[in-house]
Amino acid sequence: METKRSYTLVKGRFFKEINPENVLRIHRAFPHYNFEIKIEDSIYEVNINVYNRVKGHPELRVLATSDPDSDLINIKPLEKALALPDGVYNNPDKELVLDYLRGNYFDLNRFQVPFKPAGEQEEDYLLQLLKQHVELAQKNDYSFCIWGKSYTDNQGSIIRNGIHDIHMNQGSEMAYQNSIWQDGALVITDAKEIKFACFLGFITQCLITDDKGDCSKD
Repeated sequence: METKRSYTLVKGRFFKEINPENVLRIHRAFPHYNFEIKIEDSIYEVNINVYNRVKGHPELRVLATSDPDSDLINIKPLEKALALPDGVYNNPDKELVLDYLRGNYFDLNRFQVPFKPAGEQEEDYLLQLLKQHVELAQKNDYSFCIWGKSYTDNQGSIIRNGIHDIHMNQGSEMAYQNSIWQDGALVITDAKEIKFACFLGFITQCLITDDKGDCSKD
């Protein structure tokens, strides 16, 4: 797979879930929720982590809300995206980029591993949460605004474009994964308002970073 790894915002409508047998190998190695959106005449794959592959630290931090007015603080970038036409926005304007730690979107104390009923795996909890809202979006023809890293796969007979790393992209032990103002998110909207917003991060990522996105030593 050739990976562009450029920071990207995509906006489109639900097309279909991806058959597990057709998921790219890189997204089969550890659990993702995989579906496609339609952007004008193009199909774009969406791959959202629902579990962490790091042994002993499988959990993801989650902040998900259907009531952004109550649960979020700064929603300006989300509202800017709501006003955009469908499209692929590579390296978007500074008014549209996200940084969980600098953007003041929500109280970081609430960015936690979610409570789960006894016996339920987080993978299942997060997958069902996402499925519930994606299915609602499909039913109501809502739009998807998705921030992450774009990729192009040209190994097979069909070129496949998509977006992954739809989570916090800083504070990792591996410095090559870190940047500021390049965090991912999933937001679902109608023509006037945000219906659902989901912010994700791995529990292994630190929540204080320097100007390169690496864990701060101060």
